[in-house]
Amino acid sequence: MMQGEAKVEPWASEPAALEAQLQADLEAWLPQQRWFAGKGATITAVKVTDRAALGPETGWLLAQVATAGPEPPASYQLLLSTPAGGAGLGGATLDGPGVAAARARWFQRLAEAAVVPTARGELQFEVFGSGLAAAATAATSRVGSAEQSNTSILYADGAGTTRWVLKLFRQLLPGENPEFEIPRALAEHTNFRRVPAALGRVLYRTGNDEYTIATLQEFIPNDGDGWAYVLRQLAAGADIRADLARLGRRTAELHQALASIPAPAFRPQPMSAADLDHWRRRALSGAEDVRLGSYRDQLARWRARLADLDTSGLVGLEGCAQIRIHGDYHLGQVLKTADDFFIFDFEGEPARPLSERRRRGCVLQDVAGMLRSLSYAAHTAGQPAWQAAARKSFLDSYLETMRRKGAGGPAGLLPAQVAPALAFFELEKAVYELRYELAHRPDWVTVPLAGLTALLLPS
Repeated sequence: MMQGEAKVEPWASEPAALEAQLQADLEAWLPQQRWFAGKGATITAVKVTDRAALGPETGWLLAQVATAGPEPPASYQLLLSTPAGGAGLGGATLDGPGVAAARARWFQRLAEAAVVPTARGELQFEVFGSGLAAAATAATSRVGSAEQSNTSILYADGAGTTRWVLKLFRQLLPGENPEFEIPRALAEHTNFRRVPAALGRVLYRTGNDEYTIATLQEFIPNDGDGWAYVLRQLAAGADIRADLARLGRRTAELHQALASIPAPAFRPQPMSAADLDHWRRRALSGAEDVRLGSYRDQLARWRARLADLDTSGLVGLEGCAQIRIHGDYHLGQVLKTADDFFIFDFEGEPARPLSERRRRGCVLQDVAGMLRSLSYAAHTAGQPAWQAAARKSFLDSYLETMRRKGAGGPAGLLPAQVAPALAFFELEKAVYELRYELAHRPDWVTVPLAGLTALLLPS
């Protein structure tokens, strides 16, 4: 709980007063939040850059947080809430999504398609379709349990049926967010419906900048995400090769749908030598990360391959089409329904800038991400022998679907020889995993190291 003596209109305190209170509170509170990108770093300054009142009990703040080290300051949106009838910051809590009244206020503002002024700009609530306004007064809500770089709020209608998911992006970056952009484009231009529908969003505008700070999507009834489903089935000794083949087909259908969108930001483009060199240099930069110093010997063969584009595995891709892709594809990004899969969370890797997340890519990047995820599942379940059959079921089905629909060949989405390019993207992903595990879960480094060893064996 935040402490303070402000006796003014809620959320209208002077920035200096807010900063003085927020500095101490955030230093203790932010590192505990999973979505905070500065874990392990010392917070050196907090600056409130904008604020707004969404209602008597609900406020919105934009805080710029600086940390010790080379990283530039980052902007986070904070939802504040006070008890009904409260004023100012006295007794306010930073965990606005944890307060039912604050969650209800966000839903109400969406239903109204409200435009809310802020100190330096405005918040624009957009909703698509009908039915939200009638449901707003009776809706109930809860905070989702699976949180990463954002906070999800689930809303149910008057009958108690969960129907909507509001995703709040905690760290704000200017520009179009693919989490809204991709599902909306799929709905407008394709018949692919294995993605939750985009029903609304919240924009923050200030000066010449525009930020997507939240999205509203339909809720898909499910049996959990793909990761939880696979682990449950492995524990039960079930054969899920047919499920993985279905997931391979859905992945191929997603890529075909994305390739068919005529909008300028989606239209396929041929891969050039410069594009291939961009991926090679990005992979080389990752492999030379100083945090990997203890593993330089294991990575020596990979770095040697990357020193020359001809040996990297990418050359066969030149002339193939690059398209918008998922960009962070793994078992945790699919929902298992009764008899199928839905693909969600198109935000991309949170550590990368939006410009990189929106960059066109090779479809094999998504394929590599899922194959690496299957390796993690095999390790977690203690069934390493299962990995080969799982990979084959997913990959064979994916390639068959793509080729049946004419996606193969040098003018399509796949190279004539898939294996070299796929190995490149899997190796790049394994190095990324190694960096992540060293920083967050040192006991798990054996998983990416096993992948690197297998992938670097002479073919």
